[in-house]
Amino acid sequence: MQGKQIIAAVAVIGNNRGEILLQKRADPDPAWAYGKWELPGGGVEFGEAPEDTVVREVKEETGMSVAVISLISKTFSFIRKDPDGNDYHLIILCYRCRVDGEAPAVAPTDAEVDEIAWLTPAQILERDCLPGIHDMARDIAFPYVST
Repeated sequence: MQGKQIIAAVAVIGNNRGEILLQKRADPDPAWAYGKWELPGGGVEFGEAPEDTVVREVKEETGMSVAVISLISKTFSFIRKDPDGNDYHLIILCYRCRVDGEAPAVAPTDAEVDEIAWLTPAQILERDCLPGIHDMARDIAFPYVST
């Protein structure tokens, strides 16, 4: 039997200090991702454009309004097991975004997010992140300004 495929869309939001906005997961599902740092974003809902997913998820998780600038030519692809031991394929699309208006204070607005921070590449590499985030910090984002 073939496993399930999940598509997620995430925002790479930079500032003029060369930092990227990351958030720490508070959601215990899936267990392997709990407490790790990630880019804001989430699963693409049926019939939803990935760009709309990014805007919706960033607003839900951080309270920030963002505008999508472009798709980044870096995608992440992972095979994982769900709690029942079934394989699923996670594909993550990364979008360069800018804050639309003034960025509010950095505080989570969603129970699935424990903490939000603007981090430099060195700080990202020191954090316990979801797969691919360290690669992103080394490969695509810096120096990075999204406005």
